[in-house]
Amino acid sequence: MKRIRTLSILVGLLILVNLGLVFWLLKPPRRPDSEARAGARIQRIFQFDDEQMEQTRRSRDRHKADLAERMDELDELSIAYYTSTDSLAKLALLDQLLEVTQMIYGINDRHFEEIRQICNEDQLQHVQGLIRSLVLRKKQ
Repeated sequence: MKRIRTLSILVGLLILVNLGLVFWLLKPPRRPDSEARAGARIQRIFQFDDEQMEQTRRSRDRHKADLAERMDELDELSIAYYTSTDSLAKLALLDQLLEVTQMIYGINDRHFEEIRQICNEDQLQHVQGLIRSLVLRKKQ
């Protein structure tokens, strides 16, 4: 009787271990933080020192905050444009979309200029490649 009880406990433990292993194997893989990956990529390409990386992080954070507000506005205007059936209203919305798009380009341009200011002479050569890869990344 004692053997059966011991075997039952052992089988129960093995089942629990197997279930834990199955759940562990089936969980989705964790991707590294995208901002950390971007920072590591910038560090690798530009060979920034710690101070330059901190300046880059601050610039990126300002850029991200400024851009988020404009992108929300762009989304709202886009929805209003595509759902409108009034031709005159659509023309006015197009003007507003143009204004917001110009603001977004200005925000991006200011950020890239800040990056240029952070770079020393040897690092400046990498800015154009960075801009190109960021602009084309959605197509890839």
